[in-house]
Amino acid sequence: NRPTVSAMPSSWTSRSLLPTQSFPLFNHGIDVNNPDGKEDDDFGWSISYDDPYVVIGAPLDDGRRGSFYIVDTSGRILNKIKAPNPDVMDWFGESVAIWKEWIVVGASGSNDLEGSAYLYHISGHLLKDLTVTDVQFDDRFGRGVAISNTHIAVIAIGWNRVDGGKLYLFDKNALDTPTEISFDDVSYVESVSLSERIV
Repeated sequence: NRPTVSAMPSSWTSRSLLPTQSFPLFNHGIDVNNPDGKEDDDFGWSISYDDPYVVIGAPLDDGRRGSFYIVDTSGRILNKIKAPNPDVMDWFGESVAIWKEWIVVGASGSNDLEGSAYLYHISGHLLKDLTVTDVQFDDRFGRGVAISNTHIAVIAIGWNRVDGGKLYLFDKNALDTPTEISFDDVSYVESVSLSERIV
């Protein structure tokens, strides 16, 4: 029951609940195995691809602190990244997205379920903690992330808000001042996709 994709687009992001701890790397015919060999860290919960790299989230790794892996299309693990300030139930790596050398990672359980999102370089270097000022308990900022050549999108699902969730759209040239979009007519929003400036 392993997921397969017949053709690999140039940039692809998906969430996969995988029944096993390894899976084929799309049409390259290569299995990517969990290097830690654990069955309970949800290796492969989130996956994003932009040739020649694949980013794989494992949000339950290390007591649900979470991690993500950078893999090349040969299946070789290049790096394992843990949260910059790890805590139990952070779920770091719950959402991942990559565009060229930029990686954005969500950790919706951090800060008492307020959530966090981070911008990394492909080398594994943390570039920016993507912060917003209005998140509160159970907003789950970072539940969904996306990235394009110009923008980064981060979802806060807003479990306890009467006004529902929010989308935060960060311009890569102005990461401290995101545009906020509210979803007043839905209970919550869990995922996001981004192409150029279309969300």
